[in-house]
Amino acid sequence: MKKNLLLIVFALLCFKVSNAQYGVPCTDLFISEYIEPGSGHTASKTIEIYNPSTSAKNLSGYTLAQYQNGGCTPTNTFTFPNKVLAANDVYIITTNGAQATTHADSLILIAVRDTFWNSLNFNGDDLLMLQNSSGDTLDIFGNLNCIDPGVGWVLSSGDTTYNITLVRKAGINNGTKNFSQWQNEWTKFPVNTLSNLGAHTMNPCSSTTPLINFTITSTTVTEGVGTVNLSVQLASACPTTVTVDVQVALGTATSGSDY
Repeated sequence: MKKNLLLIVFALLCFKVSNAQYGVPCTDLFISEYIEPGSGHTASKTIEIYNPSTSAKNLSGYTLAQYQNGGCTPTNTFTFPNKVLAANDVYIITTNGAQATTHADSLILIAVRDTFWNSLNFNGDDLLMLQNSSGDTLDIFGNLNCIDPGVGWVLSSGDTTYNITLVRKAGINNGTKNFSQWQNEWTKFPVNTLSNLGAHTMNPCSSTTPLINFTITSTTVTEGVGTVNLSVQLASACPTTVTVDVQVALGTATSGSDY
């Protein structure tokens, strides 16, 4: 017996992402600023961590590991304290150099930092890895290929990660382990620039409903024929999985029994 099917298709909301990054956008911490003052400069080495999500994060169990000279294993690891980081807020770690000094740069760092880590002694060729409390890698600064890059890693701008201040671009909304992508994600500032510390600007994540439709509006099939393949068209696609629900509507088919 032939039955006519009028077809309706639905899709769930999904995230619209402009950058193919690691993990789900706007859900977990990433490195938002890197300050490598180098010799002859007064500011301390500083890392800023940003919470891009819409909810607070308990930092307990998160870690920041340093890999000396591009090595394969961490030489020092910082374990974050049992502290709640508010949504869209930053957590700033400096070296102990910003201690007991009246120099203007040190006073700025003391005022904005959350803590200091005595072992934070990176140079341009020292990789940094941020992980969550489950041990998942959220973000990497540098290239984990077990090769010392020399002075530092080269960004797409031609600048290196030595003697420089770098701020994550506003269009970046989560960390990455992809080095070729990472190279494009930073805005350069002159060495010793501290004016961006204490807050981070990020374009908000948005959601969109993919536009999905059948290539035909109805079809006639023979009952008991087996599998029937139906083609759909997808517009406004997003990189995450799109769940599609197909429903039988009208026609001579009976919803719930004829599919």
